[in-house]
Amino acid sequence: MDQGADAARRALAAFRSGDFRTARAAGEAALAAGSADAALLHLLGAACARAGDLAAGIGHLRRAAALDPASGRVRIDLVQALIAAGELDQAERLAAVPSGDPRRDAEIARHLGYAFQVGDRPADAAAAYERAVALAPDDFQAWNNLGNARRESGDVDGAVEALARACALRPDLAVLHLNLGALLAAAGRLEDSLGAIAAAVSAAPDDPACLVELSRALGRLGRSEEALDPAMEAARLAPGEPAVQAELGFAHAAVGNLGAAEQAYRRALAVQPAFPAALLGLGLLLESSNRGEELAALLEAAAAAGASGEDTALLSAFALRRQGRLEEALAAATAAPESIEPSRRAQLIGELADRLGDSRAAFAAFAEMNRTAAAAPTAPRLGAEQYRREVEAAAALTTPQWVSGWSAAGPDETRPAPAFLVGFPRSGTTLLDTVLMGHDRVHVVEEQPMLRHVLDALGGLERLADLSADALSDLRARYFAELDRIAPPPPGKLVIDKMPLNIMLAPLAHRIFPDARFVFALRHPCDVVLSCFMTNFGPNYATSNFLDLGDSARLYDLVMRYWQSCAELLPLRVREVRYEAMVEDLEAEIRPLLAFLDLPWDESILDYRRTASDRGYISTASYAQVTERLYARAQGRWRRYHEEMRDVLPILAPWAERLGYGSLDAGG
Repeated sequence: MDQGADAARRALAAFRSGDFRTARAAGEAALAAGSADAALLHLLGAACARAGDLAAGIGHLRRAAALDPASGRVRIDLVQALIAAGELDQAERLAAVPSGDPRRDAEIARHLGYAFQVGDRPADAAAAYERAVALAPDDFQAWNNLGNARRESGDVDGAVEALARACALRPDLAVLHLNLGALLAAAGRLEDSLGAIAAAVSAAPDDPACLVELSRALGRLGRSEEALDPAMEAARLAPGEPAVQAELGFAHAAVGNLGAAEQAYRRALAVQPAFPAALLGLGLLLESSNRGEELAALLEAAAAAGASGEDTALLSAFALRRQGRLEEALAAATAAPESIEPSRRAQLIGELADRLGDSRAAFAAFAEMNRTAAAAPTAPRLGAEQYRREVEAAAALTTPQWVSGWSAAGPDETRPAPAFLVGFPRSGTTLLDTVLMGHDRVHVVEEQPMLRHVLDALGGLERLADLSADALSDLRARYFAELDRIAPPPPGKLVIDKMPLNIMLAPLAHRIFPDARFVFALRHPCDVVLSCFMTNFGPNYATSNFLDLGDSARLYDLVMRYWQSCAELLPLRVREVRYEAMVEDLEAEIRPLLAFLDLPWDESILDYRRTASDRGYISTASYAQVTERLYARAQGRWRRYHEEMRDVLPILAPWAERLGYGSLDAGG
């Protein structure tokens, strides 16, 4: 038997079994016996490369390519070996020479593109993948990789085009639709992202990962109720997967199902006690529910389970703040990774720096918080300006001529009218509603859109003038139906509908409830606007104004002018309550308010901290403050930020004087 041929056969058998060292030894024996054809050199080169000797492998593969230049497989293995050896320039030169086999050349280009991606050369990667798809237009992998490379190089539109092509070629592959959905979400195209992710679910309806992404996509669009169903189905399919349980917790929390959210987080932690997402979700829930002792216990358990300091740093900062250890809390918050809840992290750093007297660092942190929020895919595009235009349109509508055309309307004789607690955000409305919650004859409904639902049914404020008695009755019924669905009041209790920016719906509230009373919260305009800038609100068109100090001041001016116009044109029953007066003497400010509301004095309302603790989760941005003793540190805080507020003070100065706070130049 020919020794060279026998050695070559042994080399091939060893290579096929994955024994590359034996394949190399046998191949070298065959080569020494005189068998030096292209096939043997190819086999020997591939075996050497896979055994870790790239230099020898490249040498044999070059000889094989010289003997058989038309072999696409040899060229592919040579390019891969050059890439593995870091010889990208040589690999690129080889890939640029056509072999006559477009599909093999496309595969080479794809390998080269991947090497460029790994080497952080996205533009070169995109060029390589573009060559690959030009040679093999039906190569879905190359289109997918081209999309990823274009995204990394900043070509979002081109990336979307490439990923969409990959999806069209293989609509049955869910991962391709998920890639496209993630890209569209990052670009702020949330509806398109939802469509792509829905296609992924259609391709793999029993894949928990696809269902989780569908839940997230719906959540980004504010469709939280709908987002719950796919999250629950994913959790059913993967009950032992902590990531899926944590996502179910987030979905429940988004719709206010806090008990169910907590159970989901705890199920995740039962499987993996230090699972970061569940730790964060549960910890933030406990923090927002003012359950400080349980948060501390959670952190102890997480540490015992081996949780990393990075995973618990933000929660530790919240816990330390509750203990009054502000310097340590600031250090922990600063050490927390910027990628974990970046807006909340920046807000906490700002609050702590403010408490510690470092106004410059605090303002920088709040500015970063707002930049992060504005850059998020869920941030309403152009929302701030659009909301201000809506306020201006309402102001233009609310004229003496318009109001004079209203038909007469009497009070509802079936159910008593609610009282509306309004005021510009951060004017003390949460403190005030917490105080009122302590009264045994009050039912506070906090920031629920009952009036907004009525407006939707009406079709616009401009239709108020045309309403008949029956139409008004129908709108009142709509309001009470929403109230009973969201938070049904016990018999005999006065409903306090607390929604600060229902200022904008004052004509609607008065039209359907002409006997309704309005409690208007007031605070120094400079402190209000600064506090709005310092608060991490949920994103919507109104609150997007608070991402910028100038927008905040402009909105304040528009809203307050509108309220003043409504108060002058409509016979509103209004009681003003000043934040500063509540801080100075809570009882003296609240007694007249209770009289205005026809409520008897109730001593228990002064224990607002107990009320705040009993109410548990507080959905507004003031959740932590209302459990503290009344403090004066937020009064006149704007003076410490005088330089940062310099450009907006001319907008706010007339309001400071009009509301009785004095001239800003005089230290008002």
